[in-house]
Amino acid sequence: MKTKLAMLIVGALALNAAAQEIGYIETFSLATNREDALKELVPGTDEFFYFHALQAQNTGQNERFKDVIERWTRTRNGTVVEGARELLNRQALLDYGKDPKKTLDYLRRELGLHFDHARKTGEHRSAAPTALDNERISIATLLRRALAEEPGSLERIEVAGLELVAGQAINPEQRRNLLARLQRPDYPGLVDLVIADLQYRDSRGFGHHEIHRRLTLAQLDELLTKQPDLRNPGHRPRGAHRLLRPGLGVREDARARPQFAQGQCALQPPAPRSAPGDVRPRPFRGIPEIAA
Repeated sequence: MKTKLAMLIVGALALNAAAQEIGYIETFSLATNREDALKELVPGTDEFFYFHALQAQNTGQNERFKDVIERWTRTRNGTVVEGARELLNRQALLDYGKDPKKTLDYLRRELGLHFDHARKTGEHRSAAPTALDNERISIATLLRRALAEEPGSLERIEVAGLELVAGQAINPEQRRNLLARLQRPDYPGLVDLVIADLQYRDSRGFGHHEIHRRLTLAQLDELLTKQPDLRNPGHRPRGAHRLLRPGLGVREDARARPQFAQGQCALQPPAPRSAPGDVRPRPFRGIPEIAA
């Protein structure tokens, strides 16, 4: 009997203690004038700021609510305590009807929400191009890029592609590299390129490049016409006589010999005037008979 009575007393005391834990929130909720109830709170405490902000929020006083939250945050050295965050979350939801975007941005920021997930099903959309731009890999585009990226030479262009450079604006260094690599004389404007290179600085003279020795008779005539000083002994084209060496047709056709002899004479330097007692050079008397 005594044990049951003791248990009843303990239970009653526990219920009474639980009832007393409700505290000020019951006073605030049941007060007929909540503004008067707020005067009971101690200024500067979390409970003071919380209920003052709650009263402003319940009565729709937005400016007062913001002012209380700001003072509360400053008092806590910039930290938004749990009670303040609860009221801010509640205010964001209350403002959704006025400014939905502001509320949603607030929730994304505070909850750390991200909506950048890709779809796992359905059509895959890609921003990659579906067609190749042929202009980006055209011969003209690649040629311009090669000339621009290597201004001192044409090494980015293979020998087989040197014909593509014809008609392009190239600098003197590229022109010299072109002549050094050409293997055939059937190149557009070759004579003009040779003359321009001979007149450029550090030229080693006619015959330095292999292409000089591969000029045709017509190109040699054009070269001598445009650059007469090549007839001088110091500028005589090396290899020209090899080019003018009589071929099988000249050896067999006597009518072709005068034309060959005329070409040889064109390359001969003018004979110097003989002084008394000098031995005159032997005059050119044509092409001797060459055994077949």
